[in-house]
Order: sequence, then structure tokens, then C-alpha cells
Amino acid sequence: MALASLVSSLSRPQLFWCSSIFLLLCSVALAIRRIFFSPLSKVPGPWLAAASGWFEFYYDCILCGQMSGQIDRLHKAYGPIVRISPGEVHVQDPKFIKQLLSTHAKLDKDPWYYRFVGFPESGVSTGPASLHHIRRRVLLKSFTQQSVWRSISIIEDKVKELLSLLEEHKGTGCGVELSNALRCLAFDIACNYALPRSTNKLQEKDFAPEFNRMMIVGRYISMWQRHVGVLVPLILHLPHRFMGFLGHEKYLAVMKIHNDIKVQATEVIASKGTMWVVPQQHSTILHSMFNSDLPEYERSVGRMTQEGVTVIGAGVEALANPMAITVFELLKDPKKMTALKQELKEVENDVQAMLSHDQLRKLPYLNAVIMEGLRLGKENGRFPRINPSSPTVYKDHIIPAGTVMSISLKDLHLNGAIFEEPHAFKPERWLDPENAQELRHNFLRSPEATESAWDDISQWRRLSCVSGILCIDSTCNSGGQRKRTLIHVLIISR
Repeated sequence: MALASLVSSLSRPQLFWCSSIFLLLCSVALAIRRIFFSPLSKVPGPWLAAASGWFEFYYDCILCGQMSGQIDRLHKAYGPIVRISPGEVHVQDPKFIKQLLSTHAKLDKDPWYYRFVGFPESGVSTGPASLHHIRRRVLLKSFTQQSVWRSISIIEDKVKELLSLLEEHKGTGCGVELSNALRCLAFDIACNYALPRSTNKLQEKDFAPEFNRMMIVGRYISMWQRHVGVLVPLILHLPHRFMGFLGHEKYLAVMKIHNDIKVQATEVIASKGTMWVVPQQHSTILHSMFNSDLPEYERSVGRMTQEGVTVIGAGVEALANPMAITVFELLKDPKKMTALKQELKEVENDVQAMLSHDQLRKLPYLNAVIMEGLRLGKENGRFPRINPSSPTVYKDHIIPAGTVMSISLKDLHLNGAIFEEPHAFKPERWLDPENAQELRHNFLRSPEATESAWDDISQWRRLSCVSGILCIDSTCNSGGQRKRTLIHVLIISR
């Protein structure tokens, strides 16, 4: 009663200032507790990062994705383990990276970090290890050896379609933004695995520039989504006319893709998993989910839609980024391009036929080029994991149970102690069998279910990365007419 009467006796300005001072004191007390009395207080790192999550917000959102670079700078200043937020430590140690990503380690994901996806019911956003394993098991059924072999003709048709479109641009004097073309190719291939009715981005004008812009802008939106939490759902639920009125065509492109996946998920459920728009040669992600032994709530329209969106998104990133890097590096270095052309010509018989998988896997330089493209094209983000039941020991530090522990694959793939000149594109490093074996031992695939599913394809048919290596070798006869054009778009990976 006394407190209530005291508050009622205060004027509005006095109440405002008293509330502000109280909140400030609470914030200072919380910061002191986090910095000096937290179980992580002995882990080195800046006080600001230990005190508040605003440290990461500043580098993620205000500086547009600079947190990864800032973590590297913190490691240079503080050592291999550093505290990057009140409840998270980041470790830059190849041995610890392998330990944390071991298949025997049953670790949960950090739900806050994976909020950036914007689809909480998808496999990639699933926190508990037990539920993630169940969802991952169903997902990987669409990436078996038999499934990939049945779908190879569809992928080859897409590659030939890209070649035909590039041929049409030859001689027009107009440039082609190859990164857009490769991203459209990756998107069409990913859709063929995920959906019964695939889109055709390759046929859109100028290789769908609005869609490609949104794929790039989406990386920054995802950072805000992680911290805000409602941004992606808000964008998806806004009326299309409203977004069109604002002139955000790039957002409309993604909204239409999301709605199309939702419609197809509804059709699959309505047909009880038997809906085929065109004859398919493999089971799609949506069909695998519906026909699985998952509980009914795991096969709802919302869940299937979110899984479809994230699988396609992961497929585009896993395929397109290494493609673009590989093509750029080969065009930048004529010697490497010439060496690759020469190796291809030695096994090429029919200009119109694509080389077989058996032929491709026997080409050492080609496979070295692909491995180098995959190494440099891996995701730069970090992978936070939580051991909910027991502490983790790293050197002199005991990391309590429930603490978020994160690593980054680039700390392994761009480690100068493992890969000499790690930022350089050097396929030659993979040509020595003994050295290559050691390098492969330090080459890890993504720990995420969706991206590792795409990596599983590479084990069976070398299709994890549709490499987009375009070797165009044209010669002219004495009459000035083109005598022969050799174009290879090689569908291979490690």
C-alpha cells in the first residue's frame, strides 16, 4: 500500500525518471553479474560482448553481417576460445571443430541463432537433437543412391537448357550475369528434388534478376530476423498488392515461391501422397514427408511448406556459390582453364554428348578444381551447438552444460596450417595422393541436415555441386564460319 501511494503521488515526469533510473540500475546489475559472476566469466573476450547481446546486433544488423569478421579479430586478440555473447563461446580449433561436429555427439542446436531461417518448424531450425534426427532421417530418403540415379536425366536436361540459353546470347553483344544463371540452374535442380511441380527460373527474362537480388538481400533480412524474430513471417503475410504498391518486386518473387510450395504441399496431402503433375523419376521431399511414418502433425501443410522452402534454399546456396567461385577463378587464371580444357578434350568424343560420371571421376585435375571450389564456397556462418546434459572441456576451460558452443567451417577450410595459401584457388594441392588424403580428412561437409543432404548426393553421383565450369572452345574455318564449339557444363562434385 505504501509503495502504491508513493507511486500515485509522483507526477508523470517524476515517474518517468524514476522508472528510467530503475531500469538502468537493473541493466548495470545484470551486466556486472554476466561479466564477473557468470560460469563463463573466465573465458576471454570483450566485456561488451559478455554483458549484452547488443554487441552481436551491432555487427550483424547495423554493420550488415560483419560479425563473422569481428569473431576472427577477437580470436587474434584473445586466443582460440572467445566469449562472443553472454551465453555463447566460439572456438577456433580444427580438433575441436571435428569433435563438436562428430556424428557421435548428440548436441542440440541453439534455437535463438537458427531463428534467422524464419521457419521454426523446418528441420534446419529444429533445436532438440532427438527431433532433428527424426526429421533428418525422413529428409535423406529423397537423397539416396537410387533416387539420384533416377533423377539424373532431369538434371542433365536442365544443364542442356542452360547451354542452349547461353548459345542464344552468343553474338548478341549483350552480357550475361553468369552468377544469376547459375543460381537459377541451382534453384531449378533443387525444386526438382523438393516439389512435384518444378518452377523454371532458367526461362525467365535475363535469368530472373529480381529473384536473384532477393536471394542476396535475404541474407541481410535473415540477420534482422534472428534478432527481431517476426520479420520473415511479417513479409510473407503482407498482401501481395501492398508489396507491389511499395515497389518491392524482389519480395514478391519470394512470396510467390512460398505460396507455390504451400499450394503443392496442400495438393500432395489432398491426394494422399499420390499427386504427380508430370511423370517423375524420383520421390520428392514433399512425397517422402507425407508417405513417412512421421506423426500427422509432422506432415501438416505448414510443416511441409517450411521444409520445402528451407531444402530449396539450402540447395541453391550449396550448389550456386561453389559454381560461381569456380567459374570466376578459372576465367581469372587462363593457365588453369587451359589445363582443364586439355584434360577434358582427352576424353571427349562426341561434342554433343555430356561426359559420363565414370569418365568424370577419373579426371584428376577436374576433381581437384571441384574440391577447391567447394572448399572456398562453403558457408561462412557459424554452427552453434548445445550439450544439455554435461559440461565440455576445452584445454583449461570447462564449458558448463547448456552453454552455446559455436564453430565455423571456414576456420578449418581456410586454415593456413592445413591449406597452404588458404585463400588462393590452387587445384594443384589436391593432385598429390598423399597430400590429398590429408586434405580430405580436414574437409568437412555442412553439419546442417538440409545442406548435408545435398552433400550426400555427391557421394553417389557427384552432383552436390553442379559446377558450372563452362569450357567454351570455338575455332573457325577458313571461310569464317564456326567449325566446332565445345561446351561442357560438368555436373560433378567431390
